[in-house]
Amino acid sequence: MTQRVLAGGIATILASQTCVAPALADPVTLTTRDGTYSIVGDLVEITDDAFTIRSSVGSMTVARDTVTCDGAGCPAGTAPAPQTTIAGDRALGVDLIPTLLSRFAASTRAKATVLKTIDNGLLVEVSGGDLPQTAAIKIVPSTSSDGIAALLDGTAELALSDRRALTREVRAAQNLGLGDLRSEAQEQIVALDGLLFITHPRNPVRSLTTADAAAIYAGKITNWSQVGGSDLPITLYASTPDLGSADVLDALVMRPAELAVSADATVLGSDRVVAETVATDPAAIGYTRIGNEGPARPLAIRGSCNIQTQPTPFTVKTEEYPLTRQLYIYRGKTPLSPIGDAFSRFLASDAAQTDVASAGFIDQSIAAATIDQQGMRIASAMMVETDPAQQQELRGMMDMLLAAERLSATFRYETGTDLLNARALADLDRLAALLSTDAYRGKEVLFLGFTDTVGDAALNRDLSLKRAEQIIATLLAEYPEVADNVRLTAVGLGEISSLACNDTDPGRAINRRVETWVRDFAQ
Repeated sequence: MTQRVLAGGIATILASQTCVAPALADPVTLTTRDGTYSIVGDLVEITDDAFTIRSSVGSMTVARDTVTCDGAGCPAGTAPAPQTTIAGDRALGVDLIPTLLSRFAASTRAKATVLKTIDNGLLVEVSGGDLPQTAAIKIVPSTSSDGIAALLDGTAELALSDRRALTREVRAAQNLGLGDLRSEAQEQIVALDGLLFITHPRNPVRSLTTADAAAIYAGKITNWSQVGGSDLPITLYASTPDLGSADVLDALVMRPAELAVSADATVLGSDRVVAETVATDPAAIGYTRIGNEGPARPLAIRGSCNIQTQPTPFTVKTEEYPLTRQLYIYRGKTPLSPIGDAFSRFLASDAAQTDVASAGFIDQSIAAATIDQQGMRIASAMMVETDPAQQQELRGMMDMLLAAERLSATFRYETGTDLLNARALADLDRLAALLSTDAYRGKEVLFLGFTDTVGDAALNRDLSLKRAEQIIATLLAEYPEVADNVRLTAVGLGEISSLACNDTDPGRAINRRVETWVRDFAQ
């Protein structure tokens, strides 16, 4: 008599009573596809739809598509799928990677099936389509440190991180023979993220410093009058700790100030609820990811020199907005599994970036902004420039750009080197593809170099021109055909038009850049 096996609703018994001949009698292990249940026995019959196995508890028949078969007697294509583990940053692991896996499967005409949930993570099977074999991908959301540690000890093939790999992690990988985690081949930016603070639409406060924001959320600043507003006690609203916006607040605002969010903050369940609540409370302050502010008013971030930066997807893409972070995926030096390699390459595609935006992050596609949309940037530059000669140079820059539009591709270098950073290298590839299209045929592309204010102004102007020329040389070395479609011009502008205050290392890093502008070419 056949025994009925209930494998979490996955295995289906096709016959409740079977009389089979022990024709095969090969020992095998049948396992439900989610790995929850296994049974060992002799495989005594195989049909197109089912396996019949005889074990210590009797004979049973199970549907072939609900189990894997491991053993010498198993037919081809039924062995357990090779498993790839992706571990690390919770926001990426929960909010983004599952969406991208579905899109990846669709791009290969395959099917992604969630087999089970594991501690907020997933076990996903990708099968069919153009894939050479069925594969299982295990997503383990935790922390960036845990993800990179799993990569180092071999328990994960890909690591998700909301920060760049630390020097000690890079050194540990090298000592283990896993290569250079910060190299172009092993470090990939998968998405961008940004945090904004929001208030009631009629709140007169229009900007905050990050120090002010940290003090407000720590309960050290309690009245709007302390930051230039009305005499009104501040009401704090925060997101639940499991939301990505709470992680960004902690990483970019609270931890640098060595502060923690006050217990007096009212915790709400989503960015949307935070935005809607703040928009109805004149005393409120809240925070959300950029793009989730809804009816509330976003606040600019103000530096000590009074330069203000508005929180927009564009200023995140150009890395001008201070509360911006890059989200990474890391791999070791050894070759990835076929599914891991294919998925890693997919993450760099335009299709993947479309889903990055829909999942609440900021994609890396190149956006454009007119000179009018750069108004705050120009106004801030005019405010901080006190040298008459530099004011004149700034007016000359504005005249040059009056009929131009800025592209978000903004190039920066590794600190203290002439090597483009990971984001700049990726932007170079995207820019080349964009400039090769008919929409840009006959245009002039201006690469404007800028520096911080450290050192001699004339030398900085020369350095800024050299950096702009380097971008053109690097672009043409990789994509010489771009020169057939557009005219490329390098301009060195030195210290003018600062985007951030030059009194901090992060501010100076923002100011050392090469911007990309496009205008009609005047013959």
